[in-house]
Amino acid sequence: MKSDDESRDRDGPYERLAAAIVYQAYRDLKKAAGRYIKYGDNEKNDKEIRQTLDFFDSDFYNVLTDISPEAIIRRTIYESTGRKRKNKVCKKIW
Repeated sequence: MKSDDESRDRDGPYERLAAAIVYQAYRDLKKAAGRYIKYGDNEKNDKEIRQTLDFFDSDFYNVLTDISPEAIIRRTIYESTGRKRKNKVCKKIW
């Protein structure tokens, strides 16, 4: 069983902030992928997708979490677009 000190270290304010940053990037990508499916290509949406993907590919992301960025990206696309359109969005992003 973990001590209170270990729990506090794992769930401290910096860890919660890191988790919130990663979660917001996930939400941003999910929203942009959904807009891509609904409205198609547009410059603003493309920029948002690119910026979010750049974040997932950054050293800063790796400092924040050990979660594979590829896993988050794939899951986000699947959740926001469904199986039928997943390949279309994956081709756009990759």
